[in-house]
Amino acid sequence: MNYLKNIKYYVIAIIVVMAAFVFLQRFESGDVSVSINLRSDAELLIEKLGTPNAATDISKISIEGPDGPMPEIAVRSFNIKDSSETVRRFYQQKCVDAEFAKPDKELLQLEPTAICEGRSADGKFTVLLFLKCSELSCFVRTEVRHFI
Repeated sequence: MNYLKNIKYYVIAIIVVMAAFVFLQRFESGDVSVSINLRSDAELLIEKLGTPNAATDISKISIEGPDGPMPEIAVRSFNIKDSSETVRRFYQQKCVDAEFAKPDKELLQLEPTAICEGRSADGKFTVLLFLKCSELSCFVRTEVRHFI
């Protein structure tokens, strides 16, 4: 009888492990796919955009979660000994690689620092680029906003 009692706990443990495995893995079923990320989509995108090779003093990515109508925001900053135009071109190319479009006129009126925008199944993304430059270097802050 004790043996049957222990089997029940083993079966429950196996079911919990299998459920956790399915939950943490990506699986596809027909036209529907499900992916569970333990990291935010804004953080993943800002990592994908990266930084120029010459960047120094690269900060850790900071995340501010969504709050009501406010988007999820990921921010990273760095210094670079290069021109603002070179940095801007770098991020414009990264936006093209991510298949994002140039911001429309309405967005540029609201956010003049927007460099591109795009959509995915998870919502809308806007990439902003803040530059503070001198003759020899620039302080750069990139921001990704994810509207869920």
